[in-house]
Amino acid sequence: MSTQRGILSILAFACAALALGTAGCAGPPTLDRTLSMRTGEQIWVRSWARCDGLTPELRVQVPPANGTVEFRPIDVPVDHASWECLDDNVKGVGEYYVPNPGFTGQDEFTVTNWWGGNFRFPSMDTARIVVVAADATPWPVSQAKMHIKPSSSTTAAELPPDIQITPPAPEVPPALAMLSGTWSGSMCPEWAASVKVAVEQVTLAGATMVYAIANSDAGIKPTNSRIEAVAKPGDELRGKYGGAEIALRGRSDGLADIFWSQGTSWCSGVLARMQETSTAHPSAEPGT
Repeated sequence: MSTQRGILSILAFACAALALGTAGCAGPPTLDRTLSMRTGEQIWVRSWARCDGLTPELRVQVPPANGTVEFRPIDVPVDHASWECLDDNVKGVGEYYVPNPGFTGQDEFTVTNWWGGNFRFPSMDTARIVVVAADATPWPVSQAKMHIKPSSSTTAAELPPDIQITPPAPEVPPALAMLSGTWSGSMCPEWAASVKVAVEQVTLAGATMVYAIANSDAGIKPTNSRIEAVAKPGDELRGKYGGAEIALRGRSDGLADIFWSQGTSWCSGVLARMQETSTAHPSAEPGT
């Protein structure tokens, strides 16, 4: 699922990080991103690496008020086509944010990096970290702007033939009741995972769901599992799939958000309602 390899490709680092190739840059780029995490954990923010093994000079220009920034040596998988060392692992530096114990809320810090050579000026990168409670789902800040897109997986997720949808009782809140039924879509960087979810029965306490996934790029063959989910604040359902956690919530546009996490790895996506009599692969066009 989501790893440094996947996240590295979706960030597609501007200018300085693209020094893994051969080009220089025309001026100091400034990156600005917002990430979400749970309190008591740590979050990978970005990686710095070059094909020749050099790393930039990194400095915390503006420190976070409620945590610390750490730079750690790591192996960086390269999967960006513009880099000369494609498909290799290169030695690099990982940037991590660690919140103070018990802190929740928003924190911010700025890091400068300087590669030397053709990069005449240091680049400045600002990260905003939203730290949520330990039992809350750290939905990406940009999740509400995500659109339904077809998966890039060459294999599709498949729901089992024994799906049975039971209409929700009248006392089930509308925001949970809307999740009843079958859903299909994609998630993770480059929409690599094909996902289907069947919410068979929703109650005030939770739901019985079937989670199905396929990801040809990661070598995950179509598989599915029936799981028990618990209703959580924020009108979401959350259940365990192996060692991972799956969260599902409805949206005002009729779509549904899905979030997968295991340890510090995570990815999210968007699902659209399927015809209840069909488990066909979705043909939704990418959003704009």
